[in-house]
Parts: sequence; C-alpha cells; structure tokens
Amino acid sequence: MGRLENKVAVITGAGRGIGAAIARAFARDWRACFAVDRDGVWHGCRAVLPDMAAQGRGSIVNIASTHSFQIIPGCFPYPVAKHGVIGLTRAPGIEYAARNVRVNAIAPGYIETQLAHDEWNRAADPAAARAATLALSPMKRIGRPEEVAMTAVFLSSDEAPFINASCITVDGGRSVLYHAAL
Repeated sequence: MGRLENKVAVITGAGRGIGAAIARAFARDWRACFAVDRDGVWHGCRAVLPDMAAQGRGSIVNIASTHSFQIIPGCFPYPVAKHGVIGLTRAPGIEYAARNVRVNAIAPGYIETQLAHDEWNRAADPAAARAATLALSPMKRIGRPEEVAMTAVFLSSDEAPFINASCITVDGGRSVLYHAAL
C-alpha cells in the first residue's frame, strides 16, 4: 500500500525524460496512473481532470523551468512560455483554493535528459559543453529526472496539503548563484 494508493494520476508528456520519470514514480504508488504523450493518444485525460476538480480533491503539478525566473540570451521564446507556466500555476491555484484544488509547479534546472544531451552534442566540443554545465553546478553534477519526479509525487500527495500556487526549484542550487556572462 503506497502513500498515494487511493489517488488517480494523469501525466502528460510522459514519452521521455522528466515526464517518463514522473509516470514511473506515480505508477509505483498510485491506484491508477494514466500516462500520455503526443506520440500516443489517450483521450480520457480531459474527462478525468474536470471530474477530479469537481470533487474538490485535485492536485495539479505543472512543469516550469528555472527559465521561468531568469532570461538567458539566445533562449527566446522558451523563457516566455515558462513564465506563462508560472501564471498558469498561480492564477488557478488561487481561483480554486477554496475548492481544495492545489496547483503547484516545479522548476527544474539542468536535468540529464535527451534534450540536455542534444544541446551538449550541438556544441563544437560536446565534452567541454557538458563540463561547463557541471562547473556551474554547486553540487558538481547534473540532476536526474527521478529527482524531479520525487518532487512531483510529494506535491501531489497528502504530505503537501498547504502548498499551493507555489513553485519548487529543483536545480541543485544553480539558480541561486551569480554567473558572469560566458
């Protein structure tokens, strides 16, 4: 019996990376877990979410980014979209709080996903690009998708009943540091 055994989870973007790790983590503890990706169609998601909200038990976790708080040159329009995710977290979090619907976000930093590897591989020297990323991390490592997934499970569980309209940063402390222009 898991700590989330009487819950139902719907995970979108579950095809790879952070989304896949979240789907695996939820599947271990939840009574039912529906994972969806743009490559696999499952139309039940829209029917389940309003039903959960109507019952006043909803917990929604959005995936933002550390780009939600910083503008990094050359990354447009990604940070604009991630700033929007924060708005899509805070506004409904406040709007539906009285109905016991919590809406939170996670802002991952560098996480070892295929997207990160693709970015490093586009550099003239992929090993040097990865080393530069590691050098900027206070923990001297890259985060794992499973570490973001643990945060999603926590925010969705009954262990986080008073966390609402918030964003938890999962980046090993990197976003706290000042970085001179590279």
